[in-house]
Amino acid sequence: MIESADALKLESLDDAPGAEPDPQIWRANLRALAAEHADLARRIEDTRVPAHWRPVVALDGSLTFRTEAPGEPACWLGGTAAPATRASACLCEFQPAEANVALPAIAAGAELTLLLERMARHNAVFVLEPDLSHIAAVLRLIDLSDEIRSGRCALVDPDDELAFLRGLLKTRPGLLPPAEIVCPANVAPERIQLVRELCERVHGEIGHERRAAREALCASVAAKPTDASCAPRPAILALSPQRATHRTAEHLARAAARLGWESCVCALDGPWAADTTIHLQRLSAFAPDLLFSINHAHDRLPFAWDGPACECYLSAYDVPEKLDDGSALRLGASPAVVSALGAAGCPPERIMEFFWACDPADASCNAPDCSDKIVLVADRPDASAAACGVVQPTHRKLWSRLRTTAEQRWETRDIASPEALLRLAERASDVRLGEPSLRRRMQRLVERVLIPAVVVERIQQALRDAASELVVVGQGWSSCEEANWSCAAESLFDLPDAGAAVRPLAAVFAGRRDPLSAELVHAGALGWPLLLHASGGVSPASGLGTVLEPGRHLRTFADAGQLREALRQLRSETAARQRQIERTRTHLLEHHTYDHRLRALWDRLAGRTSADSD
Repeated sequence: MIESADALKLESLDDAPGAEPDPQIWRANLRALAAEHADLARRIEDTRVPAHWRPVVALDGSLTFRTEAPGEPACWLGGTAAPATRASACLCEFQPAEANVALPAIAAGAELTLLLERMARHNAVFVLEPDLSHIAAVLRLIDLSDEIRSGRCALVDPDDELAFLRGLLKTRPGLLPPAEIVCPANVAPERIQLVRELCERVHGEIGHERRAAREALCASVAAKPTDASCAPRPAILALSPQRATHRTAEHLARAAARLGWESCVCALDGPWAADTTIHLQRLSAFAPDLLFSINHAHDRLPFAWDGPACECYLSAYDVPEKLDDGSALRLGASPAVVSALGAAGCPPERIMEFFWACDPADASCNAPDCSDKIVLVADRPDASAAACGVVQPTHRKLWSRLRTTAEQRWETRDIASPEALLRLAERASDVRLGEPSLRRRMQRLVERVLIPAVVVERIQQALRDAASELVVVGQGWSSCEEANWSCAAESLFDLPDAGAAVRPLAAVFAGRRDPLSAELVHAGALGWPLLLHASGGVSPASGLGTVLEPGRHLRTFADAGQLREALRQLRSETAARQRQIERTRTHLLEHHTYDHRLRALWDRLAGRTSADSD
């Protein structure tokens, strides 16, 4: 009896409840693949998954296939009954780098999914699975359509992997070849070696071809002679992976089109734009007469440029510590950025205000009011000691006291002074930081991480008590959803219709050292009532430039009491609320669109005054 009971228990470990994969996933994946590789998509669609394979729920809750024939011992797709668990263990030491990855087998798709989650948006995974039936099985289970469509997931045709890779990389000159191999478990050493040799060969061949192409292209890219009487032809470069730079480039390109200017955008916005070859091709064909770079030097690409150039920086943290006094005009997206440019050594005559602006279309949106909804726009940094690299016991003790001090004083003037908080925490913890570089590092952590984290957490708690529906927009919140509030997106621009679908009671902005942001201007143009946290009770007026004026276009608050009162007024004084909305939208539309910014920039470069332009 004991033996049969044990056998029953062992058999139960092989049990797996059946699953019904969503047929929409299969169709969406095939459509995405067909847009780039129609023949491969057709062949995968025609590939039959063996009849005895059955979709099941794995032991870790993920979907997979049982692949054994009737009467045979249990067998699982990819050789594991817990694919997500195995993938997590397999990739626990994987450190995403600036390189594309080759996967020698698709297994059950869990390693692929995890790689795509961890890698940067401009990196790709090349899937070199030798069996089409395995690819067909995984494409029935996991929605990879967005990743396939964007080029982040590249399925390689197993019939001739070398020819397929060569063709793909020649068709997509901005796509980098795979430079690193990540191996799921149970992949044969011979297969790994074959893929390694294949990647090395392709890397060498494509690298040689592209180096020669770049040399020829660099010689062909030259500044077109500038004619101030003609419309400019700007090349807008956003060659950092930051999504904010790509959005800014899109705004500027649309504004240029409205002004009747031709423009060319080169942005590192995906795997197909990671190699500089594609950008050199575009610039050579376009022949710009102006370079406009965003958050990096205008000479990021390897060609000589002797025409006018501008470098636009979006935040003070993006400004290099030291700037040369070259010929480029440096643009600041806020007063804080303009100040940082000066502190970095840029001469005043080479600095121009190029403050955040709006798209005219935003100011024409007339969304219905939603009086029960409040939107909090704030990033929530991870202020744990481990995340901040605070390791030594005494430093952890001080960090803990710093957090307590910030929580106690977030409604006082001390919250605006990292040094004041540090001194208070040192006295309370009896820990002193004497070494100057260590003290500066701690002050930076307090300023950039601890203060924003504490402030937004306290404001979020106050809003939860004041709103029946709180929507949080920002980074760092996705794992913290609770009753009556949710995290909708990492940016206002990521909301459906970029937030134009509904008008909340208020949009509350908090936790950022720089009060002026693209999202603040965007929300104002949409007609959202604006509430801006005034850290330490200090008016943010000087940090807003002329774009928005406290009292006229937005309301400020320094503590929870002032926040509650501002919300009460917005609820009760509907006529005053509507007047402020219209005043803000009219002001932005008449003075602060991206069209205004580009016209002012071209006038500056052409040596014209605003009166001349008028």
